[in-house]
Amino acid sequence: MASRVPLFDAPFHVIDSRFPLFENNGFIPEVFTVAQYRDRTAGLPVVGGAVVSGSVQRFDQSFLLDALTQLGRGFVGVTQVAHDLPDKEIITLAERRVRGVRFKPAPRRIRRSRAPSTATTVCDVGICSGWRGL
Repeated sequence: MASRVPLFDAPFHVIDSRFPLFENNGFIPEVFTVAQYRDRTAGLPVVGGAVVSGSVQRFDQSFLLDALTQLGRGFVGVTQVAHDLPDKEIITLAERRVRGVRFKPAPRRIRRSRAPSTATTVCDVGICSGWRGL
């Protein structure tokens, strides 16, 4: 009998309509809850994974924290944060198993504005939490 290799499932999205969802270019993906994820992976030796915030969730953290609580200790989160998110909130997310940050490059017209650069934000978040930018 062959042993089963433990799996770390990454990345995947949880789309839960109990939490805010925002259209992205007119698109909102189909619901995919933690319960559906568990059904789909039943029978597989999944021991953990990385839940990634989608653009339809914007900067809402509630769905991610709920999903991590339901999924358990082997799972971590990758989220999106506003450039001005206070350090205290970043630390709180890190304490709740959020381990990375995802950035979507801004259109050129926004990059030329006075908003902090993605590189600056990645450095700030990394120093504060130990996260890595994706």
